[in-house]
Amino acid sequence: MEPITAKDPESKSPDIATGNVARLRALFPELVTEGPDGMAVNVDVLKALVGDKTTTDVEEKYDLNWHGKRRARQLALTPSMGTLRPCPKESEDWDATKNLMIEGDNLEVLKLLQKSYAGKVKLIYIDPPYNTGKDFVYPDNFHDNIKNYLQLTGQTGEGARKLSSNTEASGRFHTDWLNMLYPRLKLARNLLAEDGVIFVSIDDGETANLKRILDEVFGEENFIDTIAVEMSTTSGPKTVNAQQGTIVKNVEFVHIYSRSAGFDKAPHTPLLDGIDSYDTHYSIWLNGDGTLGTLAEKLLADNRVGPEIRQYGFADRDKFGINNLNKLLLVSEAAKSFIEANLTKIARVDRPPVSAAGRSTQVGRWEPFDADHRTYFLTTLANGALQALMPLSLNYRMSDDYKPRFGRTVIRGDLWKGFHQDMGNVAKEGDITFSNGKKPSPPNQAIDQMVE
Repeated sequence: MEPITAKDPESKSPDIATGNVARLRALFPELVTEGPDGMAVNVDVLKALVGDKTTTDVEEKYDLNWHGKRRARQLALTPSMGTLRPCPKESEDWDATKNLMIEGDNLEVLKLLQKSYAGKVKLIYIDPPYNTGKDFVYPDNFHDNIKNYLQLTGQTGEGARKLSSNTEASGRFHTDWLNMLYPRLKLARNLLAEDGVIFVSIDDGETANLKRILDEVFGEENFIDTIAVEMSTTSGPKTVNAQQGTIVKNVEFVHIYSRSAGFDKAPHTPLLDGIDSYDTHYSIWLNGDGTLGTLAEKLLADNRVGPEIRQYGFADRDKFGINNLNKLLLVSEAAKSFIEANLTKIARVDRPPVSAAGRSTQVGRWEPFDADHRTYFLTTLANGALQALMPLSLNYRMSDDYKPRFGRTVIRGDLWKGFHQDMGNVAKEGDITFSNGKKPSPPNQAIDQMVE
């Protein structure tokens, strides 16, 4: 008889308890929770599922709780064990720069910044680990964060301090991540000014847990919005998955919270996305003598644009239809220049502002009217109805998207499209070569190092 080796499937007895928990979880997902030593069965939930009425709901409440939360909260209150040491020799323009880069464990850095910057920061952006099971290593012992940081970044040799990957096989997969992030968010909130705001990036794996702890730390009333950012398109290998019925992943998320209601009192400017097409509702021409004309007539009469309209076959019986303007703009630089040179003379019909009620103008003529921090033009139709004419200049601005350009814009909502087209440029920032997504330590910057 051949001896049994470690490679043989029968050389190890099955983990019966783990198998039982897995089968219970498959039947009743709410029954199994994360505990300090792995997955655990909630006995009270089990009793309720089998109809045992001896359980009560006295302890039930709407809450997000996990093992280690109390310690994570306390961790934000403990003093830092580090200090900031300036590095003039490694910096550029040390005496005049207004920029500051700090290298160190971010928990300790956030604590050290409290003294000088508490309540003064206008904006914080955090790109935490997404907890994918391979994207971050955390210190098992939080009592000595500096040594953990130095070891983690390769600045010290192997020591007795244990560092662990937060793999999906870990029974504390979500717990470890929450314990890492919670104290950092608490400290970040302290740094924000009353009208300050925080942006936190995440993907779909932890977005629900992240929003719950943000609700707790910043208050649900201070939630502003969740932005969906298009990080890829359904192309390449994703196309195969999509054709097989898989819903492919194209977006990541940014949760936005304010420090307090003071944010609502601060002036806000909308973000603008550029649009290539022309809105053909902007078809009215405002003549200098107060009369009204059409943009189509002016384009056809222009000594540069008119010949190109005819050359490309957009004229019909020596008339130009405004619906052909998009096609014309694709081939005619003269038409583009004409539009941009006459933004205040081109307008569209809009509803008149409330403050214009009772006003009247001569039929077929226009006159300026200031309302809502904008300048409209009013006109009266033949039936006596008052109309506002909105100039194209109010809709033709520099965009804020991944490829800023001057042109027609729309106000961006909570879907930020097209940003995947700019992801490759991260490798070009600061004239430093590095792989996408990697965060290097750039040279020739003002660096403060975190040390013991």
